Amino acid sequence: AALAKDATPQEAAALRRAARGSLETVIIEAPAFAAEKGLELKLWKSCFYVPIREFRGQLARAQRGSDEAAASRVAAAFQAFLDDAALFYMGLLRRLDAKRRAEP
Repeated sequence: AALAKDATPQEAAALRRAARGSLETVIIEAPAFAAEKGLELKLWKSCFYVPIREFRGQLARAQRGSDEAAASRVAAAFQAFLDDAALFYMGLLRRLDAKRRAEP
């Protein structure tokens, strides 16, 4: 997360995608280790909560500035992010369930 503070929005998004993929792999392949290290919470906070907070701030600034076009763009990008997040978590749950079912 510290690296993302100094990064451009595009770099931060790329770092979050990389972290999301890495954390997802560990959560699926080593669930006990992931639980012990709190990786699920780290995934949520770094890859989803922080961007949600950023989107909410951008939306509030655009609305305060009465910039309807900017608010509309931010709202659309925010909705796309939320849709992607929901799809990610649904996929993660399916993969965890499949892994659980495959284990003896």
